[in-house]
Amino acid sequence: MTDQEKQDELERFDDWLFYMDDVLEEFLEKKAPKSINLDYTPESLLQFEKWLLMKYSKPEDLMQESERFWLDGAARYVGEVYRKNLNGKWTIFLDDKDYGYYGRPMVHFFKKTDPVSPHSDVIAATDRRRGDFIFELFVNTKLMMEE
Repeated sequence: MTDQEKQDELERFDDWLFYMDDVLEEFLEKKAPKSINLDYTPESLLQFEKWLLMKYSKPEDLMQESERFWLDGAARYVGEVYRKNLNGKWTIFLDDKDYGYYGRPMVHFFKKTDPVSPHSDVIAATDRRRGDFIFELFVNTKLMMEE
């Protein structure tokens, strides 16, 4: 990646962050059922995942181009739960194309744990089909930070 391409990616990421609140508001108002309480608490991840699994039967369904807004909104919501509750910060890694989460927004923590990729977590939840997969990842991250 050239310096210019990297700069362009960083600018796109900055724009993505800038519109975080607006996109989440639209996502939650237009897509979320009124019957669930998505209040950015860790426990809300359980309701969120139940909704996710009712909507998508497999990862491929969620990864369709027509579902791009839904996947982005879902990843933003999950990431914001991490950020708000575990004092995380959104980051993006652009230095190593071989890195598994290269070019994806991630939530980085300042304690001893790896960053999380909310996009990957949301997609994986549709594959695992457990109902508590995302919540368990959150709890495990929190426990690792407390060690």
